[in-house]
Amino acid sequence: MVITLEKAGLIQRQPGEARSIQLLVQPEALPILR
Repeated sequence: MVITLEKAGLIQRQPGEARSIQLLVQPEALPILR
């Protein structure tokens, strides 16, 4: 799943480095939760 998100351009990660996932989605693109 992580590789799919990376290929879609939604996340960025450093292979081989623990906890290196960075979210690339703009906050405005996320739905507002109630």
